[in-house]
Amino acid sequence: MLRELVARGAVGWRLLDLASQCGLEHATAHRILAALVRERLAHQRPDRRYVAGPLVFELGVSSRAYVAFQAACVEPVATLARHWDSVVIVSARSGTDFVCLAREGRPLAAMTIEVGTRRPLITSVSGVAIVVDLPSAESRALVADNFRRLGRFGEARRRDLRAMIQRSREAGFGISLEHVVPGIGAIGVAMRDAHGRPFASVALVAPVAQLTESRIGRIVTGLRATARALEPLAPPEIA
Repeated sequence: MLRELVARGAVGWRLLDLASQCGLEHATAHRILAALVRERLAHQRPDRRYVAGPLVFELGVSSRAYVAFQAACVEPVATLARHWDSVVIVSARSGTDFVCLAREGRPLAAMTIEVGTRRPLITSVSGVAIVVDLPSAESRALVADNFRRLGRFGEARRRDLRAMIQRSREAGFGISLEHVVPGIGAIGVAMRDAHGRPFASVALVAPVAQLTESRIGRIVTGLRATARALEPLAPPEIA
């Protein structure tokens, strides 16, 4: 329930919708939410919607190694964004989701990922870059799990996500050329821990017209250089 509260951000949840999303009876969801509100892990606004509470933020701030890694991402990401006149994002894997840790660059009207955004891995190049870097069996099981969670998506949207995943597998890195948002493209590469397992990603997002064949190779090279520079700075609990 906490994950769902955080994932919805400032939009918040109606009790009935949150109960349905979590697969809980209305009364059970209400009891859990009441306990979370008492502990300041959840908050009910005047419009009756539930959002994450202040204790979620306070607990996060206390994890200094994570905060330091997030801060270390800002300048390299900003440098890439300026160089390519684009948006650059660092995201960390969180189970079957990704969480945006850093975002720099000029705003894009169609872009909805901000620092703190949490979504299923397969819904963005940031997550797909991690997915396609996993061992094949694990990767396919994770994709299947994500699609089960995205039951509300129509067939056209699911088809676009499958096309993005397939193209990324073939390329060896995350790539979307209007698969997620019309007119927008993205390239992403994984960060790996000391054992070679992906734990995060660096992704560049730009108008698709900027992602020509000749530029994509150079963008991938720049993203990989940034990923390799940031990998040693991640706390071992993340990596």
